[in-house]
Amino acid sequence: MKLNLQRTARIDSLQVSPDEWELFTRSYPEECRLAAAEMNDTLFESVNSGKTRREVEKRMGEVMRKHADLGACDTEPRWMLERLLNKIYGEEE
Repeated sequence: MKLNLQRTARIDSLQVSPDEWELFTRSYPEECRLAAAEMNDTLFESVNSGKTRREVEKRMGEVMRKHADLGACDTEPRWMLERLLNKIYGEEE
């Protein structure tokens, strides 16, 4: 029997610092603070609006590309996003 299950994820709070996102904080501290806040808000709102993992990844990709000049599209921030999504939605299979 194949089961079709859908799990809804929610998070109560999210505070990932610009340093934790590994943005270019030494060169652009204020810009990175604002970028991290937007990334946090977007992740929080996307997850809590009931979006799927793929939908959240797509939306976060848009925001991260917006802040690419601050390092948001580098490997480290993408890994951070992957870790957060695994924690929220569970490991991908």
